[in-house]
Amino acid sequence: ATVSNYLGVAAQQGCIMRFWIYFKSSNNGQLVVGYRYAIGDEIIPLPFSNYQSCQTNATQCSWQRIDVSLNAILTQPTEVKTK
Repeated sequence: ATVSNYLGVAAQQGCIMRFWIYFKSSNNGQLVVGYRYAIGDEIIPLPFSNYQSCQTNATQCSWQRIDVSLNAILTQPTEVKTK
């Protein structure tokens, strides 16, 4: 699934987005979080400040927490997209 969040500069400055993801073996524990400033722009990957993933091809896995800092990117209204 793809989820988009639209963030304003002043309201969300200094925030951290936190994702709780249940990994399964079918996606090899991969999560992509990116951002762009305008619809149609290329999605730029965001670095994770706290990330734990499953082993590749693991048959079982648990909820994992991913923190993404927004400080560096919120210079203008921004779309943050997860997939």
